[in-house]
Amino acid sequence: DVYKRQAFQVEDFEKALEELTAKGLKLIKGFPRKGAHGQVAFFYPTKGLDLLFEICEPHHLPGSEV
Repeated sequence: DVYKRQAFQVEDFEKALEELTAKGLKLIKGFPRKGAHGQVAFFYPTKGLDLLFEICEPHHLPGSEV
């Protein structure tokens, strides 16, 4: 299977995770977990879309304004 991936940076990772799972999105096994720049979560593609959905925390450089 070939999937396209759509990633979204979210300011409140835990809130976004809670909202998306409440709406029926299913987390891929092993997620959420720490990624290169913070928390990341992948969700199984929704039926008929072949779209892998990802949420992640925004990348902030040390010393930058949040």
